Amino acid sequence: MAIASTLLRRLYSKLLQPVIIEFTSLEAMKSAIPDLKQYIDVNQLTPLHPPATLKEILSARDRIISRFQNPLASFKVLEHFKMVAMPLFPRDIEEIAAWPEVAKIYPDRIMSILQYPTVPPEAQYTSPTGQKFTTVTHTKKLLEADIANKEGYNGEGIIVAVPDTGGSPSHEMTRQMEYYSTMREKGQIKDTNGHGEWCVSTIGGREWFDRTLMVKVEGVAPKCHLIGIKCLGFIVGFGFDSDVLEAIQLAIERGAHIVSMSLGSEEVPADPSEDPQIKAVDTMVENGIIPVIAAGNSGPSPGSINSPGCADSALTVGAYDPFTGLVADFSSRGPTPWGTIKPDVVAPGVNIYSGCLGVLDPVGDGLYNHFSVLSGTSMATPHVAGLLACAKQYYESLGVNLTVDLVKTICETYGEPKNNDSGWGILTWSMFKRYAAEHLA
Repeated sequence: MAIASTLLRRLYSKLLQPVIIEFTSLEAMKSAIPDLKQYIDVNQLTPLHPPATLKEILSARDRIISRFQNPLASFKVLEHFKMVAMPLFPRDIEEIAAWPEVAKIYPDRIMSILQYPTVPPEAQYTSPTGQKFTTVTHTKKLLEADIANKEGYNGEGIIVAVPDTGGSPSHEMTRQMEYYSTMREKGQIKDTNGHGEWCVSTIGGREWFDRTLMVKVEGVAPKCHLIGIKCLGFIVGFGFDSDVLEAIQLAIERGAHIVSMSLGSEEVPADPSEDPQIKAVDTMVENGIIPVIAAGNSGPSPGSINSPGCADSALTVGAYDPFTGLVADFSSRGPTPWGTIKPDVVAPGVNIYSGCLGVLDPVGDGLYNHFSVLSGTSMATPHVAGLLACAKQYYESLGVNLTVDLVKTICETYGEPKNNDSGWGILTWSMFKRYAAEHLA
């Protein structure tokens, strides 16, 4: 059937539905665009405006999201995936699904922001609110990224794209980054949430000394080229599948080597062919990109991996606590609905201090100082993306192209037996060095 099973149950509604239409070929998609535009009645679309106040956002997030579930006045062409995103009435969905050139119609889902080595006592701090935390400067050592940096591998020449809530080029750690937006909210370019800034700072933030708490903060790959793409917004950090797909398309076009995605949806179909995000992840891999994706924060129950972290081709990252060395309870577990063991690796993701602006700035430390203490697989994922930027730079110096398949081979060779809690375990710099010495010499 050309209509995804996850969309079928929505057809009983008479309301406009945000959908993504996949075509059998790029030529078929281009030919169909004029006909698709005939289905848009701008008088029936709901205009999109940012939430009125911060209090409204923080006290009624679910209500705000439900308000925006009506389709938006937006028509997105996603050529890399042979897809078009648009709002349609149920009767029109059924009609278009019968077109011979239509491969599948998906719901345009809402997406949102998602015993190992421990840090030593001298790397543990306490915020004014009494919360224990450590910094990226110390957690990067657990991946041995500090050794990589000392050896001259700091991500230089490697492009890392981060589809998220954006970033802040004005932040002390990320003034060098490129910045784009695929959001439908108008006039909202700045990262007002802070989640995206935290992620880009952790991946490639330049060294900065926070004089408020007297701690040093530095990204895992401080010389990599960062591209922050805002595809989640409205302050609370949500968007649609199509916003994320457009961000992935932009990352491909900008020549990204690595795409770090600390986002996801708990709505995972039983069949991977019914998830447009999985197809986008596969497209990234086909283009030579390493997709590093958060497992989700829906643990500890089995089978709780989010989309697109559930994609077989992704390098899926779970979180562990750098204070206890244990996998975090919130970290999503495998398997996927189709039986794939996930996550692939774990990294530090509990109470970590990095660059942050927006509403998340005072979270954890209680200070508006451009830094924040956050937890989640969202925090673990940029650690891995940064390490891979260092590793890719190293392998390029050896004349070897580091792909996601090669990364998984290295994990399988030197990691733990794979399981649905922690995958192959923690990925470290010495694993890349050892593989190079034993297999690439």
